[in-house]
Amino acid sequence: MKNNIVYILSFMIMLATTLVAQIPQEIVEELKLLSEEHLTIVADSINIMPKENMDNYLNVVVIASVKEVHRTNSKLQGGEHIIIKYPTRDPGKNNADKPMPAAPILECGKSYTSFLKLNTTTKVYELSVDSESFIEIIEEKS
Repeated sequence: MKNNIVYILSFMIMLATTLVAQIPQEIVEELKLLSEEHLTIVADSINIMPKENMDNYLNVVVIASVKEVHRTNSKLQGGEHIIIKYPTRDPGKNNADKPMPAAPILECGKSYTSFLKLNTTTKVYELSVDSESFIEIIEEKS
């Protein structure tokens, strides 16, 4: 049942993105609550490659350490390493005709709150809230 709701909301987002420039914040928050994986991660390594046949897009592959598990369907535990793969727009290209925000390119060594889903076929994690799937954690300096 929960997966059906996620798929319906995901479809609504895709539909909404063709009509408006941004996903309504209440839908973003609902998707975060329904996300299969809610984790705190550290980006250990990042590989960025052009997306085949899509000039303005990149494929981002992140190897991350799981620092904290807030919710998991895949039984992750702190200390594990995961692979996250997602497409995003190339920030170096003209994307003026794309009204939606792009998923961020993570930076090595930084911590993020993440909202992900496991692709059970590839065993790779994917974004569950598109451009809102990562929130950088700003470490307080003492």
